[in-house]
Amino acid sequence: MEPLLRDAVAVLAHVLLRFDRAEEARALLAALIELDADPAWARQAHCLALLRAGRSEDAVAAAEGILTDWPSGPAAAPMLHVAAKAAWRLGQVEKARAYAETAQSAASIGLRPGTARRR
Repeated sequence: MEPLLRDAVAVLAHVLLRFDRAEEARALLAALIELDADPAWARQAHCLALLRAGRSEDAVAAAEGILTDWPSGPAAAPMLHVAAKAAWRLGQVEKARAYAETAQSAASIGLRPGTARRR
């Protein structure tokens, strides 16, 4: 896919998510994943769109699929958070806690004292 077109689709998906049009963003990102050979960022955004669209089971499955590619470290933390929220919504409290604890550990990998991001 042409980089300019991919970037335009990414911006549109972000805007749709921002304005609570998660189902439209999900559909757009799903189509993009079919077209783009290595859409890691689109897979992550699609997973978030699934969660926001209320499709918790699909969000857990998508997050788990992404986590097979990035099983640990800071890159895994956002997907672990999505999986935790989705599992919580499904009433899977223990699974949600496990994801949340793993996310906390993953986010702290590589951080040394004094290197935390400032806001």
